[in-house]
Amino acid sequence: MAYFSSDAKSDMLLNNMCEVYNNMILDARDKPILTLLEKLRYLLMIKDILLKNQKATGEYIPRKSNQWNYEIIGASIMDNWAMDLEKRTCSCRKWSLNGIPCKHAIAAI
Repeated sequence: MAYFSSDAKSDMLLNNMCEVYNNMILDARDKPILTLLEKLRYLLMIKDILLKNQKATGEYIPRKSNQWNYEIIGASIMDNWAMDLEKRTCSCRKWSLNGIPCKHAIAAI
């Protein structure tokens, strides 16, 4: 009969979320507290922008042109964008300007 012990084999349990957080702030951990907080604010802003863009992707239909290129089609005839995932560019130019994938890029991804 197979037996599985539910007792902990180690007295040290690590949380993956804690490890991810520590890795995110690794370059700012040895800086002053204001620099660390500014880095955290920046990372949270990027996360909020990505979540907002992800929610808006439902109205777009990506059509693959080749391995890296997509045509993103919106609700109306005027809502068409060209996307190049290899170069990380979109015809709306938001991805090129701020380095954060726009809603069209997220729809293609």
